[in-house]
Amino acid sequence: IVSPNVNTSEIAVTNSKDTITLPLQIIKGFGDSAAQKLIDERNKNGKFKDFFDFVARARNAGLGESSINLLVEANALQEFDNMQTLIDSMSSAIRYANMVTIIKDGEKIVDTSIINKPSLIKQERNISTEIFNEKKAFGFQLNAFKTVYAEREFKIKYYFSCRKDI
Repeated sequence: IVSPNVNTSEIAVTNSKDTITLPLQIIKGFGDSAAQKLIDERNKNGKFKDFFDFVARARNAGLGESSINLLVEANALQEFDNMQTLIDSMSSAIRYANMVTIIKDGEKIVDTSIINKPSLIKQERNISTEIFNEKKAFGFQLNAFKTVYAEREFKIKYYFSCRKDI
C-alpha cells in the first residue's frame, strides 16, 4: 500500500501489479475539489518537479496554503524532501509562488523563468513529527514500517555515538 502522493495519486484508489496507491482524499480535510484541482494541474502541465514547482502550481490551481500544509503533513510530498524540511521551507515556497504567478493574456500562469528558486531549509528528518502528523492526517500511522525502521536505525546510531568506550 502506497500513501497518497501528489505525483501518482488519482481520485480513486489505483491498483497496479504489486501496489495499491491511496487517493489524496484519504487525507482528513483534503476534499474532492482540492484533489481534482491538483490532478487536473498535474495532467495539464506534467508531474511536479520539486517542492517549489509544486507550491507555485498548486497555488495557481486554486489550492490554499492550508491545503498544501495538509499534503506536506500527510507526507504526500515526501519525494521532494523530508517533512520537517518542507514544513520549514513553506514560507519561502509561498513567497516564490507569489512572485512567479503572473497574468498573461488574461490568464494566471506560473512563469518560473522570472526568478531563481530559493533553496530548501534543510532539516534532519523528525520521525516523531512524521508519526504525529500522519496519524492526524489519516487517523492511523500509514508509513509505520519505514518509520519504525528509521527510528531503530537512529537509536543504534545514537547509542554508538554516546558510548565513550568505543
